[in-house]
Amino acid sequence: MTASPARVACPTVLAIALLHGWCVGCAGASNDDAFTFTSIAEDGSDLLLDRPVAVGASLDIQVRLKGTTSSGGRVEIARVSFEPAGIFAIDTLANPVVVRAMQPGQATLRVVDHVDQQGSILLSAVEAARIEPIGSMLIGSIETALASEVMAQGVLLHASVSLFLDVELRDASDSLLLGYGAAHWSTSQPDTLAIESALSSTSSRVRCVLGYQTGSVLVSSGLGPEVEIEVTDEIPSARTLRLFGARTFLTDPAPAEVTPPIMLPTGRTRTLAVLGFDDHERVIAASFANGLAASAPTGFQETLVFLPNHHLLSISGISPGQVDIDLTWLGASRPVRVIVGD
Repeated sequence: MTASPARVACPTVLAIALLHGWCVGCAGASNDDAFTFTSIAEDGSDLLLDRPVAVGASLDIQVRLKGTTSSGGRVEIARVSFEPAGIFAIDTLANPVVVRAMQPGQATLRVVDHVDQQGSILLSAVEAARIEPIGSMLIGSIETALASEVMAQGVLLHASVSLFLDVELRDASDSLLLGYGAAHWSTSQPDTLAIESALSSTSSRVRCVLGYQTGSVLVSSGLGPEVEIEVTDEIPSARTLRLFGARTFLTDPAPAEVTPPIMLPTGRTRTLAVLGFDDHERVIAASFANGLAASAPTGFQETLVFLPNHHLLSISGISPGQVDIDLTWLGASRPVRVIVGD
């Protein structure tokens, strides 16, 4: 019996097939590694799926053709599945795919498009080992982050600022976990302070909405420690002032507390947030135009320039040297030494 000769694809056909990503000689023209998977940051940029999802949290997963940019290559999804089942649930079968972590474990997400191209990614889900409430004050496009330790003794909130709350979910190694929506916010006194969703559907951040009453409110995320917030319509008084970094993009890491002397390279500008703390060590969430006062000895302009605005201080290095700036905010004062150098 004579064996049939093997069929060889025409070079022209083969070149066209490779150009278009067709699988020559494969049944169904399938591709098992056709897609890339990312999530969505709060500013709309891509967020890598490089860490686990918190159990109870949801995650939006964008699926694109490999080799395409973030602005294109969107996949028309036909089927989505997890193997094994039960670790993650599929809440929305679309692009992005919305999944929810149901219990700890690992599962492979497999996506098939309308031309039977396939792609998969391994996802992990873990229980949060540490749950911390965090906050932020937003003035224009500049955000002052309030870390959990800053809010540990509570918040004294004035109507002059927009206060946002969120939770940080971390694993046993203290790394941040992916996901949103695990928190279920509530307040003990809705007439004094209410909660509403903020920014986007892919964010856990909520905005505090002032009611018609003043007083003390306990705010709960349903997960970790409660936050005590006292709402006041009077201009608060500070006992001490502390300096913190400020950020422009909400997806940047939260800036830490700044301890003088402040090292500032020549030609660089830095924005600092000046936060007041009252007699009970509560952070004061307040900001007033022309409220922060700053002064320095005569001739400081040869070394640096500074501009106070609300509770923010912008400093720019001009030439090497040292300047002591006196800050006054909410009735409290403190000196800040700035060293400008190359």
